[in-house]
Formats: sequence, structure tokens, C-alpha cells
Amino acid sequence: CHVDYVRNRTNTQIAVRNDPQSNDIQIVSITGRLEDVDEALDIITKRFPAKFYPTVSFKPISKPIIYRRLLADD
Repeated sequence: CHVDYVRNRTNTQIAVRNDPQSNDIQIVSITGRLEDVDEALDIITKRFPAKFYPTVSFKPISKPIIYRRLLADD
């Protein structure tokens, strides 16, 4: 519900995916106008302060986003 809140408030697209190279890591991608992405990051940073969530990182990464294709039987 927090992702939907941020998405609706900032008019951004937010996707949460598992890292294909690590089962313990999730990647969040935020797409939108720079101002909207900055606002979304501000909201998320307040929700996950480093003091209480030291393993959450907000550094940009350059990994390709891998989309799953739905098969006709899915």
C-alpha cells in the first residue's frame, strides 16, 4: 500500500523486483519527471530512515531491468 501511495502522490511509475543475481536483494525503480522522482525518493527516505533500516540503500545502480514474459498458459 505504501508503493501505491507514493506512486499516486508523485505521479511516478514504481516497480519492485527481485534482483536476478541475489535472492536477498530487491530493486526498486522509479520512473517519471525528475521533480516527481525526487519527491518519491524523499517520501521513501522518510519511511525508511537509515537509523532504523541500515541495509536499505538509495544509491543508483546500473543493472538492466529484466521483465518476465507471460506465457500463453499463464
